[in-house]
Amino acid sequence: MKTFAATSTAVGVRAPNQSRTPKVLIVEDEAIVAADLQHTVNTLGYDAYATAASAEEALHHAHQVAPDVVLMDIRLEGHLSGIDSAMQLREECDTAIVFLTSHADDSTIERARKSRPSGYLLKPVTATALKAAIGLAMDARNRDHWARVREMTLKLRGAELSDVLDSISSSVLVETPELKLRHINQPFCRMFGLGDPLAHPQDTDTEWLIQSIGAQCEDHTAYSTLVGSLRRERKPSTGDIVRLLDGRILERDYVPLFRGQTFRGHLWAYRDVTSRERERLALVDRVDAPRSALIDECTGLHNRQGFHDLAQGFLRFLGRNQQKKILFYFDLDDLGSINERFGSGVGDQAVRDMAEVLRECFRDSDLIARLGGDEFAALACMPASETHAVKQRVLARLESHNREQARVYRLAAHVGIVEHVAGERLEGLLARAEEALSLDRRARAP
Repeated sequence: MKTFAATSTAVGVRAPNQSRTPKVLIVEDEAIVAADLQHTVNTLGYDAYATAASAEEALHHAHQVAPDVVLMDIRLEGHLSGIDSAMQLREECDTAIVFLTSHADDSTIERARKSRPSGYLLKPVTATALKAAIGLAMDARNRDHWARVREMTLKLRGAELSDVLDSISSSVLVETPELKLRHINQPFCRMFGLGDPLAHPQDTDTEWLIQSIGAQCEDHTAYSTLVGSLRRERKPSTGDIVRLLDGRILERDYVPLFRGQTFRGHLWAYRDVTSRERERLALVDRVDAPRSALIDECTGLHNRQGFHDLAQGFLRFLGRNQQKKILFYFDLDDLGSINERFGSGVGDQAVRDMAEVLRECFRDSDLIARLGGDEFAALACMPASETHAVKQRVLARLESHNREQARVYRLAAHVGIVEHVAGERLEGLLARAEEALSLDRRARAP
């Protein structure tokens, strides 16, 4: 028996070749009818490459050249009926079947349905009906093919997913919807002292794993409560901090697994962020200790010294996370004129108003500072595509402040926006931001 080569899309599934003429095998035990069908099929533009008078002969031809469509007489003489041979051809050659019959009774049709044919034609067959039947059979065959490819690909992906999860550095646990173990990788076992992953077979209950991890946490009750809540709500959660009794600090992500609308399980990923968190806390301590020396008295924002001290660590710390660092450099318009006309007290209020607008428009995790006089800076992490929206939000909020309160001055500002380049020093970043500010001022000049 001839073996058909597998394509790279999925093992054992022969991909349709839509660039060639579809091949048609005719199985009909009346020679005149078979010859007439062969002529008609060829006239329609298909390749009726062979005819067969029996199921055995049909299988022989199919093993030599695999047909795309078989026109099969239901009633054949011999050991195999047309229905039996159709089922064998579908299994071995991945072909579409169109039955030819003079008998349309219910019992015959019901038996034929077991071979999942692509259609039926009642004899005598017209050219129009034949063309439509072959076309529909080809469409059905192609749909069936890709359905099989998807099914087999999913099976392959399941095996490949285990390899991927075993190769990444994050610690990963995957549970079924019934809270049974689907996969656990080596980093997870190392992180929590669970030994060899192979010692934990699939489909075992995972509650003991949760209890084992919880016992290592500073707050066992809080850990177990949050795990239970995430399982029930089935909503993604990222960056949850888990503190262990041995001093390690972990970051946890939870991902509910869905295929379409069907819930497929829970994925938990842990990363050891002890070094990162200690560095972050050290930065906070650095600010809190000499706070008066790093804070602008008028606005409560960081002053120039505070910005310089924190920005260096900010860029190093966030650089490890591969996030975009964006510097916004603001210039409050007409502050000198406000001071001259209304006094320094009114000027200080304008500066405080500007600081309040920046607090409203940036996040708590962003570094906001008054560099001195009318100059402000905000160092933030965000996609570059969002910077324009942030700029417009600041300008709109300034206008909103102007409408909300009756003032003798009007708040307005210009801004330069630049993206930090890997390895760039803070001085160079500030210099580029000042140039961008000058461009913005010239572009918006009346």
